[in-house]
Amino acid sequence: FRQKYWNKLQTLRQQPFAYGTLTVRSLLDTREHCLNEFNFPDPYSKVKQRENGVALRCFPGVVRSLDALGWEERQLALVKGLLAGNVFDWGAKAVSDVLESDPYFGFEEAKRKLQERPWLVDSYSEWLQRLKITVE
Repeated sequence: FRQKYWNKLQTLRQQPFAYGTLTVRSLLDTREHCLNEFNFPDPYSKVKQRENGVALRCFPGVVRSLDALGWEERQLALVKGLLAGNVFDWGAKAVSDVLESDPYFGFEEAKRKLQERPWLVDSYSEWLQRLKITVE
C-alpha cells in the first residue's frame, strides 16, 4: 500500500493533472482507492453508519420545518444547514474538542454556533437573486 500510494503522489507532484483535475477530493479518492485495493477496511465505517442512522431519523422533521418556511426563509435555512453540516469534519481539531466535551452536540447546536451574516465569504444575496430569476 505504502509504495503504491507514494508512487501515485509522486506522479501527481510531477504531473498534477495525470488523473484529471487535482483537488482535495481527488487526493482523498486516490487514498481511498489504494486502501480498497489492499483490502484495508474503512476505520470510520461504524461511526459513519451511526451518524447516517441519526441523520435519517432527523430527516422527516427537517423537511417538515423547511416546508413550513416561506421561499426566501427556506433558502437561508438551507444554506445554514449546509454550513452546519460542514462543521462535522472529523479531522477538525476544534470540532473533535467540542464533540468530546459535549457528546450531545448535534446539528441544531452547530446551526446555533454559525456566525451571523455577513460571512467571511458571503455571496448569498447575489446567489439568491440569481435563484429568484430561475424560479420566476
